Amino acid sequence: MGNICINIGGGGGITSDDVTTTRDNVLTGFKTLMKDSNDEPVEGTIPVYHGNVKAEAVYLDDNQVTFSSPYGYSRFLEDSEDMRTYRTYGELAGALGLNANKVAVNNTVLGVAGTYKGLGNATAAQVLSGYTFSSSNISNGTGTLSISSVVSFRIAQYSNLTLIASWALPSRGPWSGIRVVCKQGGYPSNANDGTLFYEGSGTSAYKTLAAGVWYFTAWNYITTNTGRLYGSYVQASANNVVVHGQQVFTSSGTFTVPTGITSIDLFGVGGGCGGHAYRTNADESDGIAGGGGGGYTTTVRNLSVAPGQVLNINIGAGGAGGIVPSRKPWDPLKASSGGNTTISRNGAELLAAAGGQSYAPWGINAPSTIYGSNGGSGGGGGGRSITAHGGYDGSDGQGTASYVGKGQHTTTRAFAESSNTLYAGGGGCGAQSRSGGNGGAGGGGNGQSYSNYGTAGVAGTGGGGGGGVNASGSPGGGG
Repeated sequence: MGNICINIGGGGGITSDDVTTTRDNVLTGFKTLMKDSNDEPVEGTIPVYHGNVKAEAVYLDDNQVTFSSPYGYSRFLEDSEDMRTYRTYGELAGALGLNANKVAVNNTVLGVAGTYKGLGNATAAQVLSGYTFSSSNISNGTGTLSISSVVSFRIAQYSNLTLIASWALPSRGPWSGIRVVCKQGGYPSNANDGTLFYEGSGTSAYKTLAAGVWYFTAWNYITTNTGRLYGSYVQASANNVVVHGQQVFTSSGTFTVPTGITSIDLFGVGGGCGGHAYRTNADESDGIAGGGGGGYTTTVRNLSVAPGQVLNINIGAGGAGGIVPSRKPWDPLKASSGGNTTISRNGAELLAAAGGQSYAPWGINAPSTIYGSNGGSGGGGGGRSITAHGGYDGSDGQGTASYVGKGQHTTTRAFAESSNTLYAGGGGCGAQSRSGGNGGAGGGGNGQSYSNYGTAGVAGTGGGGGGGVNASGSPGGGG
């Protein structure tokens, strides 16, 4: 007896209603059940291109090549055995016009080993040592050009507590300048270790430094757009000392520069002004005569000279003292200013120190007769109740403030050194009814009491003369 099987509840399997794929999502030549195929398998419509397809763009990943063409994107796995269309690296390089001369040497692109070295024409001798380069003829070359070392570097005593460094300019190689650094206790280890002695493109320099041994290091350098580059260094040392020895002129003459001397210091003091004089009237009980101002002082340091050169020395004379006449009219003659001291070379003035200055007008009972004179140190000025002394070391004279002579207010010691000889003391004020004022230290003459001549300024010091009442003043000391 036969059996009949009846399926209840609908048919089995997948229908077009169960899928979303359409013909334009499937390659030509392949069939499958699609959404619009009415439950029947149909062929896709995506074309498959064989042969050459012009790529508009190529994208390379780790293991695949993707082409962008007018027809859209097509992706192929390089290691797929069944891919239908592919391009080798060589084909891609050809399509791109890529060749070895367009790839940098030591690099490979799409299988093309580069040979391009650049367009430069530099050689190893034109590139600094320690730097690499490539050019049209050289690949990854190393430069051999070095910054020139400092040549003929020397340190010597230049003058008192002053050292001079000298060197020669390099004859070849790159060069922008030299940097010289110094310090005590050991050589500078780098270009910023110590005191900068010199930097620039000259061939010598000098500098005043503390006493003792100084150690110098010098570098040539070049300046680039990436900063400064230093070459190798040289070193030298010298003992910086106080240089003793000087020649003093108290009268005019000449000085010839000795052998081996290339620098000297100069000091000059002008002649002191003469002391003033005053003639009293019969009813006066306290006449006063101001002291003369000391000569002004000047110092010149590190003057460059050459052996055999001649310097002309002109010493300023001390000014004459004021004179009291022995008969009418009683107008005293005023004291004279001191002469100027100068030093010159070949007609060119190297130093000038003015003499102490006198006052005008003068006459009996003229108030100006009681003024101290201005100068390197001021003369003592009028003061009827005090004894007015001369100034010293650049100070004003003593006495009534409005009458004292004004000093230069800087030291009058030789070469402006605190331990050196003092010059240009101001003269003391003369007085009628008490002792005259003392002359200032450094050669100032003493003022005297009634009818006594003032004391002259000391010769060779530029000291001012002391004043005298009813007696002539004294001359100032020469410079």
